[in-house]
Amino acid sequence: MALNLSKESLSQIFLEAKRRYSEYDRRWIWLAHICHDWREISLSCPDLWYKILLDGTRRIDVELLKVFLERAQGRLAEIQTIDQDIIPDSHQIQIIETILSSAEHIGSLIIDVLKMFDVYPFDRRMSNLKTLHLFRQWGMDLPEFLPTADQFPSLRSLELAGNMSPWRWPLPLFASLTKLNLDNCWHDYTMDELLDILDICSSLQDLRFDRSLPHASGSIVEDGQRRSSSHCVTSDVAFCPSV
Repeated sequence: MALNLSKESLSQIFLEAKRRYSEYDRRWIWLAHICHDWREISLSCPDLWYKILLDGTRRIDVELLKVFLERAQGRLAEIQTIDQDIIPDSHQIQIIETILSSAEHIGSLIIDVLKMFDVYPFDRRMSNLKTLHLFRQWGMDLPEFLPTADQFPSLRSLELAGNMSPWRWPLPLFASLTKLNLDNCWHDYTMDELLDILDICSSLQDLRFDRSLPHASGSIVEDGQRRSSSHCVTSDVAFCPSV
């Protein structure tokens, strides 16, 4: 039967099989081992390989991560890590080294626990990265993450949660954003520092601050008008005051 199916049809079957499994279950890969032809077709389908979930509660095969990145064949990879703080530092170093070695081929990076940057510097330029989500736990003795001005020149979506201080980041990093979400980033900072960021975000469409607003009187709208800034017009805005 396999010989009667086109390459495109088999590729769609592989993709549907992957979709039916959870992100944690990679049994769909067994389809690639049924015969030589099926393996060759699966290897030529980057859509099967570009999404990668690394779960610290399960055994993470760094070599498998490398295989996925290689088989993505130039399609920008989407990588998400979960519970990385519970795996040994030596393993975290291998993971972040592998990610950074493919820095130019990553389009989305979601890191739920930022401990890995404590054991290995996250200083590589990622010119094609469009989505960056970082969570840094409060109460952990970790160095602050401060990217360089040109580290993410194509960034569109930035979500930060926890012990993060984006107002200390270089302003050019925010220029291309269409989405900016801050959750529980309640370090002391001023309304002017917030407006400095918003002033440069001329293309924002989604702006959400949850327990991340500065402790100051007045509103963002009033202060923005007071400064006569060319403030961005957003289609989806939500502000939840700090408590």
